[in-house]
Amino acid sequence: MANCAASKERGRQARFTTPANLTMNKKCFCIFALLAFLAIAQEPKSTPSRAGENKVHTIDVHISGEINKPQTLILPKGSLLQDAIKAAGGITPGGTHARIHVIQNKSYLSANLQKGNNPALLHEAYVMIDSIILSEWPPDQRVSVSGTKPIPYEKLKKKLEPELKGEWVMNLWKGHRTLDLRMGAGKQYRNFSILLIPPEQRTIDPETQKQTIYTISVHPRQPRGTEWEKDKLTQTIIKLVETACND
Repeated sequence: MANCAASKERGRQARFTTPANLTMNKKCFCIFALLAFLAIAQEPKSTPSRAGENKVHTIDVHISGEINKPQTLILPKGSLLQDAIKAAGGITPGGTHARIHVIQNKSYLSANLQKGNNPALLHEAYVMIDSIILSEWPPDQRVSVSGTKPIPYEKLKKKLEPELKGEWVMNLWKGHRTLDLRMGAGKQYRNFSILLIPPEQRTIDPETQKQTIYTISVHPRQPRGTEWEKDKLTQTIIKLVETACND
């Protein structure tokens, strides 16, 4: 009986180790491996986002100053200064095409569109549209205001704005900030620029001991020789500024 049982056990093991069974096992393994490969191949591959792809072909440009829509623009790579100005709504009537500050790639340049200076812009460029003020006014169309003490722009603005209804804007000219008042629109547009004169450039009247503190100019310019400072609105602004710096 023992021999018979041993013989059956050897027969059972033989059935599981025949060449046919080995071939079947290999086929099953290959099918399993193929299915696993196909499952991996069909998994969605991670692709760069559209925003990332676009970033390669665009630049950010920050534009401010005398521009109708100050903002950060997203422009195609290779865009020119004039493209940025157009995209931001154009230069205001109080701005100049002749002096535009461009800071990019750790360098500075002053562009003059009137002379064809239209540089290409780089990513993260800063563009400042300058206002038409002192350097473009003839001497007889600027007026100096004297007083006993200078008033910071923010404090001066608070004193003036209750009497003068318009848009108040901080601007930049040759490294100096100006306080601008924009009034009206179209042909009635006027822009008054108030510049706080640097201390080293002020003069003192020996009789009154008052110093020249502000210079006021207006755009659009009047014909040369016109006594523009006698204009009622201009006189009002001059008197208000004088009062503020003599309180």
